[in-house]
Amino acid sequence: MRRANEGIVIDKGRKILTDSEAEGSIKGEPAFIGRPEGAAVYHGFRIIDESETEGWRLGFISEFIDSEYGDGFVMHLTTLDPV
Repeated sequence: MRRANEGIVIDKGRKILTDSEAEGSIKGEPAFIGRPEGAAVYHGFRIIDESETEGWRLGFISEFIDSEYGDGFVMHLTTLDPV
């Protein structure tokens, strides 16, 4: 008989990659937590300008280097954050 926790690997989570230049609307919180009114949903996360291909850019939510996985998104230049 197996114990309940036997063989279960608990993920400790990933470091969130934030945009240090993005300003939030809640003092002391990261910009993605307190997005300014009208800001894009990805406001406060890192977007890699050098990744641009045909108007698309790659953005990251969590770290991925030396990792099996991470979280990210792609966005088109026409949706650039106006804030």
